[in-house]
Amino acid sequence: MLAKYLRTISLFLLCLSLILGSPFQSLGGNKNFFGSLPSLHTIEELHESMRPYLVPYQNTYVIYGITPYSSFGTNTKHDDDDGNVFIGIYQKDWTFLRGIVFGGSGFEFPRTLCIDENGIIAIAGGTTSKDFPITSNAFQKTKANDFDYDAFFCCFRYDTLDLIYSTCYGGNATDVITTMIDDGDRYLILGTTESTDLPTTKQAFQSKREGSANLFFTVLSKRFDLLYSSYYGENEHYAENMILHPETGQILIGGRGYIDRTGEYYLETKTQSTPISFQEKPAGWYDGYFLILHPETYHIDYQTYLGKQKDDWIGSMKLLSSTEILFYGNTNSPDFYTTNNAFQKTITGEQQSCFISILDWSQNELKYSSYLGGLEHELSFDCFLVDDGFLVTGLTRSSDFPVSHYSRDKRVMKGRDRSYFVCWFSLDGALLCSSLFHDSNFGMCSKSILQDDALFLFGETQGMIMKGAFMEIPISSFQRVEWNPIRE
Repeated sequence: MLAKYLRTISLFLLCLSLILGSPFQSLGGNKNFFGSLPSLHTIEELHESMRPYLVPYQNTYVIYGITPYSSFGTNTKHDDDDGNVFIGIYQKDWTFLRGIVFGGSGFEFPRTLCIDENGIIAIAGGTTSKDFPITSNAFQKTKANDFDYDAFFCCFRYDTLDLIYSTCYGGNATDVITTMIDDGDRYLILGTTESTDLPTTKQAFQSKREGSANLFFTVLSKRFDLLYSSYYGENEHYAENMILHPETGQILIGGRGYIDRTGEYYLETKTQSTPISFQEKPAGWYDGYFLILHPETYHIDYQTYLGKQKDDWIGSMKLLSSTEILFYGNTNSPDFYTTNNAFQKTITGEQQSCFISILDWSQNELKYSSYLGGLEHELSFDCFLVDDGFLVTGLTRSSDFPVSHYSRDKRVMKGRDRSYFVCWFSLDGALLCSSLFHDSNFGMCSKSILQDDALFLFGETQGMIMKGAFMEIPISSFQRVEWNPIRE
């Protein structure tokens, strides 16, 4: 009798587990898509933290983000209760080594961090603080406006986290640094500005703001001298991505923009060679754009838009070859570019979807372009190159998001407002595997990184107290099979 009762209880628990799923459920590839479950790491040394990011350095992880608390290891908030920047250094087993919190009485929003070969940590973003801490050798010693963001740029020593340089950088409106690259003896800095009086140098490509918002590109020496600074854009241009070409030294820039005049305007008037753009004019409300800057003059060598009827923007990009680049972003245009070999040739709903495009700018040709999404809403995170193709990550609300054939996505998605996805494509556009997953304790994810044979998603824990969190997914556990139904 007891054995029959235990068998009944076991069967009930098994059925319940199949209905509810595990807290973190894999949905793609095959029945054992993940060889091991992803791990959740939280920033326990800060009582509360938000928007964390991770940069590897030597045998450690350098983590940065926002916190309303005054220092690591305390439960004391700032009097103003706004957010400041934190930097924490951890061993790769997540043992805490050291950390610092810095900022002013307003709000700081860090967007980018890099570390050079000498162990100098450079971090940049935007601040509303009039009393943002600056050093005596700062390029700009005070915040330039009273209400909007000014960009900030700071440098710390990796081994001690001592501040060695800090400056504001901006004008009479909002300015934010979005990304930067350590290039040996200089920093390449990209951002977005609404200011009409942003500092520019004599050799600037564009000395005045055109329209309401432009991107800016700045070069700063390791001695913190301003070598170059210029506006780029005509009406509204927003900076998202920057790549330093390893062969030519050109600077590749991507983002979203809207202009009134044709895209060939600057090419015709300010460069010696004027290659034809793949798409010379914006076609919708906002389009993705792609610029190539000359390695010495920083004038535009190539420029194109990428978009159709509605909103389109480039969220992430990776260089595939000397003249080919992978774009990954978002679109709600029903007529966005698709190629004959596209995985998905039409958008399935009226909401925002993802797109994947490969452009050969030397030929002005799209080698591949496809939608990726379902009936509801998708948000792209990042793309990464792997041995036999590329990974894309993001968020979906669609119950019909394309997943591998062993997926149980409809069951898991039911009653949930979103799940995260990882899709693995071959370079010719074949989908090798696709998975949705979630964790009830993990949310607010918007960024990811591929590092140490693992994919890290950056987010926050759910609940009354938010802590910065990282979901670690081992890449070795992905089991790839050829699976490429064409979605019409």
